[in-house]
Amino acid sequence: MIADRVEQINETQGLLTVWIRGQMLGDSKLMNEVDDVYSLQADKDADFPYIVYRVGTDSQQNTMTSSSLFLGLWDYGKFEDRILRLRGHLLRLFDQRKVCVDGKCMARIWHSNGDFIPEPTEGVWHREEMFNIRNDRKVELENIYNGSEN
Repeated sequence: MIADRVEQINETQGLLTVWIRGQMLGDSKLMNEVDDVYSLQADKDADFPYIVYRVGTDSQQNTMTSSSLFLGLWDYGKFEDRILRLRGHLLRLFDQRKVCVDGKCMARIWHSNGDFIPEPTEGVWHREEMFNIRNDRKVELENIYNGSEN
């Protein structure tokens, strides 16, 4: 039962994560500004600037659920101008968007908040942006349509 529950949560999170990564990697303007895009954690000696992303999902067992997209923007330099340009690219990519996979829209995404995070190393800039996501749960919808009692 617990393994099935984890699989249902991961299914939604997986689709969202693939879509998010694809949006970033497919945007030439963004990719001209960053060295790389990482899931969960950057490489130990990653070159600046880079983006770290992760998706957290609510554990509700409903047909709709809430998730959050966290984007960590990292840079090194004298000024914050480059990291603010990255923020602009990400807002353009993700704010007030529909998430569609294989021609079917499954979620809405919008910007929630963001701020600079103080870093102890001089010249390192770190900004976190958070987006809210309201998404369907494919497994739950399939269970309803197929008459499953799980």
